Amino acid sequence: MKLSIIIVSWNTRELLAQCLESVGANLKMWADATVETFVVDNASTDGSAPMVRERFPWVRLIENAENVGFARANNQAIPGCRGNYVLLLNSDTVVPPGALADLVAALENNPRTGAAGPQMLSPDGTLQNSYGKLPSVWYEIIGPYWLDRLARIWQKPGGRLSGRRMNDDNCIMTERVSFACAMIRRQAFDQVGLLDEQFVFYSEDYDWFKRLKMVGWQVLFCPWAQVVHYWGASSGKRSEWALVQLYRGKRQYLLKHHGIAAERLVRAGFILRFLVKAITACALWPWRRQETRRRWRQQLHLIQYMLTPLQHAEENAPL
Repeated sequence: MKLSIIIVSWNTRELLAQCLESVGANLKMWADATVETFVVDNASTDGSAPMVRERFPWVRLIENAENVGFARANNQAIPGCRGNYVLLLNSDTVVPPGALADLVAALENNPRTGAAGPQMLSPDGTLQNSYGKLPSVWYEIIGPYWLDRLARIWQKPGGRLSGRRMNDDNCIMTERVSFACAMIRRQAFDQVGLLDEQFVFYSEDYDWFKRLKMVGWQVLFCPWAQVVHYWGASSGKRSEWALVQLYRGKRQYLLKHHGIAAERLVRAGFILRFLVKAITACALWPWRRQETRRRWRQQLHLIQYMLTPLQHAEENAPL
């Protein structure tokens, strides 16, 4: 079998239907390929599972009684995949015709490549961060907050610093691509292993690509393959819950791969960043009291989370 597709879904019924329709359109164009598609539903309450059964009978549906997170949900399907390649695909994506075949071709033409990813686009065509280096202590303290701003000033859109790139005929060697749409060689999964389930919602991609790099596989970013991504449909874009889960994953990654000293150092950097954001909100928008209070509470909540040792934070973090 050529390809196995895994889509994890949680309360994204309409977007999931749109995603599966786009996958189906790709398969019709790719008549010579044998493809299987899994949907792992994380206890959705919006009728996602019945919709899949009714409208997409060619999909193999796995239904969970509770939301087990992204990593564990993918791990439920990966062992049963029969394809030479495995596509991890978010339910809030739309795959243009030909994109799946292009990503498979990238792996077939580069035998030392363990994974390949496309350029992710927002619905309005805006480029999303789609590839880049793995997190480091330096990057986590400075990178996410300042480097993106420097990229906007110093580089044209699509520069390497920004993790975004315009149309390009050449693949780019990188350290990681977005798990929103990642084409992975099955042999790489067999060698590296499944996703680490301690990462419930975020940073499981960083961890897996770190392990992929350690065993010698390469990663390609393919900017000429493009996928639309309605970012944050399941977790809630920029919600406080999503932010806590994001930083929870970062802390777990740093602790696992860089040690407790690095985790504490980066945590101190995060706290300083949140303090600056809280003070800035009060200084720049004093007349927008409701918005200022919301931003202030959000930053204080994140500071409180960062002041909590990871073990206790794990026990109290919302799932």
